[in-house]
Amino acid sequence: MAQTGDAGFSEGDLEAATTPAVFARGADYVRYVRALRVTPGQARASVQAKRVYTVEFTWDGDRVAGDCTCPYAADRSFCKHLVAVGLAVLDHHNPNHSTVSAEGADSVQAYLSHLSHDELRSLVQELAVLSDSGQRLLATRAATATGDSDQIAAGFLASARQALSIRGFVDYRRSFEVANDADTWLDEVERHLDGSPEAADGARSALEYAVKRLRTITLRADDSGGSIGGACQRAADLHSRSCLEGRPDPSKLARWLITFRTTSPGWPETPLEGYAAALDDKALTMYRRGVEKYAAQDQDDRWSSFAAIQMQLELADHDEDVDRAVEILSQGEHPAYGSIIDRLRAVGRTREAAAWNDRAIQAGRLSDRPGNQYWLYVPDVLAALLADGREEDALELARSRFSSSPTVTSYGHLLDLADQLQVREAQQRWAIGLADERCQRRGNADLLVSLHLDQDEVDEAWQAHERYGVSSLWERLANAVAATRPREAADLYRPDLARVLLVTDRRNYETAAEYLTTMRALYAQVGAEREIDALVDDLKDQYRRRPSFLAELARRQLTGLTGD
Repeated sequence: MAQTGDAGFSEGDLEAATTPAVFARGADYVRYVRALRVTPGQARASVQAKRVYTVEFTWDGDRVAGDCTCPYAADRSFCKHLVAVGLAVLDHHNPNHSTVSAEGADSVQAYLSHLSHDELRSLVQELAVLSDSGQRLLATRAATATGDSDQIAAGFLASARQALSIRGFVDYRRSFEVANDADTWLDEVERHLDGSPEAADGARSALEYAVKRLRTITLRADDSGGSIGGACQRAADLHSRSCLEGRPDPSKLARWLITFRTTSPGWPETPLEGYAAALDDKALTMYRRGVEKYAAQDQDDRWSSFAAIQMQLELADHDEDVDRAVEILSQGEHPAYGSIIDRLRAVGRTREAAAWNDRAIQAGRLSDRPGNQYWLYVPDVLAALLADGREEDALELARSRFSSSPTVTSYGHLLDLADQLQVREAQQRWAIGLADERCQRRGNADLLVSLHLDQDEVDEAWQAHERYGVSSLWERLANAVAATRPREAADLYRPDLARVLLVTDRRNYETAAEYLTTMRALYAQVGAEREIDALVDDLKDQYRRRPSFLAELARRQLTGLTGD
């Protein structure tokens, strides 16, 4: 196992991100990592043990993070699968980690250097037959080495057919293997695109085949992990590149593009901007007529209607026809406010953009989350109002948002605006007063605690708890006050400790033991760990008929006062 690597992080960073037990299990799971793909700062893989989980591991220097589809990671915990993929990344980067030792590698080099031409050729042929991908790679490179465009195209197409010769339904576990085979073939295509301008034209027909074939395979697969779909999109991206870097027949490309898009289930994405530079005026006119004909048809499903609108919008953007784009984006039950405003602002039509901003406010199409063109992101709306000199309208909107939905997000938006207007103290006092009234009615301090902790106001959060009691946010509050109120922080664990022990379950026993370990460490800060030891003794007596729970306590060395 590699200790460090060129990735920028180390095993120690992975250990620090989780518990020792989880790290140990993750180290054991490295052997189950499949289809690892590493790019700068990111790696994707599947971990295929008893179940299959999809993992996206990221790092920035020594900071590691990621997402996994397993239940443990659902609460943003750093799971054993993330550890396993992280360790696999280190193995991938570490030049000293190999199935062959450095001494062995030197001996291999020495052996190869003494082989004759015929012996090397025989060895390559012998190695190639050991795997299908090896044979495809050799055949493809042999075709490209000829320099003959027809042979290059035939070689790529033949290898694509072999790599994607999948029949029948592909289950979830097998989907990763299929995607890995596709990505291996696409790696070879990309290598040739990087190394030779002639390869763009030679690979195009094979990429067209691959895009359509992968689309068909995905439709007949359980691709809930998205691995085959990802390969399909990658093939489409490489096809676009081959068109832009090569010299395709413009009319033939226009026909292919319109046919592919009008028969697509919505993916992969093949936007016009990825092909427009390869289309001449005649081909673009041909494509435009195809879009118009498709848009004029009665669409059978929602996707087809959306696809037609999207293709029309792409043409409007290509023509730099903002009025036509706004007309298209205004169709339907709700206009695409964000996209409309972006286009108007881009061409300096700020008054019209402001009018659309007001229309969205009146329609209530505001969101606390960015990224949806049919909703406007609240901070963007507030900024637009300020830019128009409408400070009172902005403040009224921010207060209204918090009043109707008092959350950490709406509170943050209000305070950010108040800072800009230099009225923070008054607005914060108003918001906290409103939140206090709600906490009093609900009988818990969760809202106040969340607002105060978001602003790093730990003492105020504790005072809110003392007034009304904390409910679902008890653990977050415990972590916040652990340094200044260790005993009180530990006592916040007691209600949930009792709750998890109501149900006989191994995972609940692990949670209870983890709580007790944390509580003992907190009590130790004030020299009162014996109180937790006494609690452990009481629990051991109360649950003496639960050997799994007692074993978990022993594993954590929670022996209590008795020491047995």
